[in-house]
Amino acid sequence: MDQHLDINVGTAESSDDCTRLLGSGPADGNTRQHGQTLEQDHEKNQIDSENRKDYHMALPTFVRGYVGSGLLALPFVFYQAGIVWGFILTIICCLSNHYLMKLVALTCDDCGVSRDAWGNMCKAVGGRRLKIIGEVSLLVSQLGTCIGETMFALKFLNYAFCALSIDSMCDQGYKHVILYLAVIIPLTAVTNMRHLSWPNEIADFATVAFITVTVLLGISQLGSLGSFFTNLEGNFFTVNLGQTALFCGTLLYAIGGVGAILDVRNSMNNKQVFYRVLRNGFLVIGLHFGFFGAFNSLVSLDKTQEIYLYNLPVSTISLSSQIVYLFTITMTYITNQFPIITILENWADPDDHYFHDDRTEGGKKMQAIRYSMRYGLLVVVIAIACLLPSFNLLLSLVGSYNFMVMNGLIPVLTYNSHFKGRISTRTMIINMGLLLFCVIFGGFGMIQSVYKMFAPETLAAASASS
Repeated sequence: MDQHLDINVGTAESSDDCTRLLGSGPADGNTRQHGQTLEQDHEKNQIDSENRKDYHMALPTFVRGYVGSGLLALPFVFYQAGIVWGFILTIICCLSNHYLMKLVALTCDDCGVSRDAWGNMCKAVGGRRLKIIGEVSLLVSQLGTCIGETMFALKFLNYAFCALSIDSMCDQGYKHVILYLAVIIPLTAVTNMRHLSWPNEIADFATVAFITVTVLLGISQLGSLGSFFTNLEGNFFTVNLGQTALFCGTLLYAIGGVGAILDVRNSMNNKQVFYRVLRNGFLVIGLHFGFFGAFNSLVSLDKTQEIYLYNLPVSTISLSSQIVYLFTITMTYITNQFPIITILENWADPDDHYFHDDRTEGGKKMQAIRYSMRYGLLVVVIAIACLLPSFNLLLSLVGSYNFMVMNGLIPVLTYNSHFKGRISTRTMIINMGLLLFCVIFGGFGMIQSVYKMFAPETLAAASASS
């Protein structure tokens, strides 16, 4: 779809206009015109170089905001829903989410907001009351994502230590929490997302390496590609419509991080380059998720577990790749905590006197307040992660909530309200149709997830494994 849909937002002057403006006035012959041309070319090249740098710093962080523990739940839901139906739903979810997130970015651009963009966008459109509603909604969304990442990390640590027969660490929950804190505490101190670009780029390469290892291990488990194609032939056209809501909820847990999107946008010098990051980011994410989920579900079939790591063989290369992947989960947590921290800091410092991206004003007192909020949040997240009974159902619940509220209700209502009179009736109808789709599927997914999470069999299974 066109970057600006059918409105004119943030349109830059063309290079011809720039030439006309810079070259206006009397000319002193060809020498002056040539000098102006060289100056314009140099300026254009400098801008292009800055835009490329902006893009390459933002894309890894954007992808890292999505590719986390949700990836490991996809083989299970792909098998439950069916391969073809899973691919169709993946395409639909990625396209609709890309479109809806573009609405958010366009509204932010037109309102001229950057820091705390989600809340300030809501305030510009609907006043202080809508800002509070929007920020509380974002807090719930991002808190759910951080809990999911933490829940996975703690489960994995226990699984890895037990698999390695390290008895002193196996089934020792408090030791896993201490180990997790040792990694997460230094990263929580980072106050500017731009400083996470290199760690996130490393994490993205680690994700690709992990996916490559799982594919090789999958082929090894099958024995030959012939077995894979036999499984594919027998299960390719299986469709289970009853699992649609849970599939979309689990997938949208991973691709519903609107808060991370806006913090990436805020970290960029040129906000217009963000639209390329948005498009290419969703393309990379969709390919990752579709391939990983479909391939590994065909490897394990009915033995596919909620967390796919449990299907991988216990070997040195397997466990090594899983430990490396745990680092990427940590980076996903850090990326997704930024929107929560931004809101909390804005509530504590509404006039931006003290809390800035690269510094804290106000001396030790304000520094203590700033870091108390960060580490207090970490304590709350870990406490909830230790109490919840089902990782997979949490993902579905958070994803369904994101789809209904963060990717449906707020983006469409704020966009249609803000651009009323500047967009066509057709665009408004398309947006309202997407809103209805998000509310129906998201609402049903939330109800189904909560019902299953607190069902007696789920609670009994959680109690038995603890």
